[in-house]
Amino acid sequence: MWVPELANVSSSYVHDPWNMPKGLRKMSKLTIGDEPERKGDVCYPSPIQIHKYTSAEAAKRLHKGEK
Repeated sequence: MWVPELANVSSSYVHDPWNMPKGLRKMSKLTIGDEPERKGDVCYPSPIQIHKYTSAEAAKRLHKGEK
């Protein structure tokens, strides 16, 4: 309703369309980030990744309970 690019995305993937299988994205006419666009598809941006939170070191610290 609020994000027209996700209008054709199933409710199970509407909050994380990046994890949709490619076949389902193709059926939904959705292209993510830098993927080559197909004619008639809408493009949705890739998720923002902040190295501080997505690095392997950050994952280890999170697992250990450190800040």
